Amino acid sequence: MASKRKKTLWGHDFPVVRDGLSENEVVSFVEELIANSDEGLQKLAHIDSLYKLANRTLDEANKLAEQCQEDAKRSTEEQRVAILEKAREDALAITNETQETSRVRAEKQSQKIIKAAESKAGALQDDLRKTVEEWVEQVEQALGNLNESVRPLIAVWRIDQFDELTAEVETLVSAKPFDGEETPEIAPKPTRTR
Repeated sequence: MASKRKKTLWGHDFPVVRDGLSENEVVSFVEELIANSDEGLQKLAHIDSLYKLANRTLDEANKLAEQCQEDAKRSTEEQRVAILEKAREDALAITNETQETSRVRAEKQSQKIIKAAESKAGALQDDLRKTVEEWVEQVEQALGNLNESVRPLIAVWRIDQFDELTAEVETLVSAKPFDGEETPEIAPKPTRTR
């Protein structure tokens, strides 16, 4: 005979029998608890394995992130070095090109200056040559005039000395035109004899 009395434990109603709680109900309840416990343990084990997997994945992701960061730093440094090297090479090329251009310009400017100086020197030399030729002509005329006008007055000098001096001056004047590079030699004055 089953009793209608019930006792509630752990949120479960157990029928009360003469010796206490119904054995069948308690066994059924404990088996259900064990089954639920096993299911919970399996879920917990699954959660634990997922947690461990997540930790391993996180560790690997951190290691991969560190490796990527190191690779990025290395790559950035290599790119920086390459960019600096390229900039140095470009700067050197520009400097060399500028120096070459400056050298060429300087050479051209030097050539222009030299040509202008040569042209001016040539013009000055032509002017000097003309002036010297005019002076030579004037000296020749003066010598001719002097020879004619002084000959009677040179009684004090010996005639042969005066003729030698006149001949030497005429030789110097007519021998080679003055080019501005050498100085003509003039004979010493004749000594007077009495």
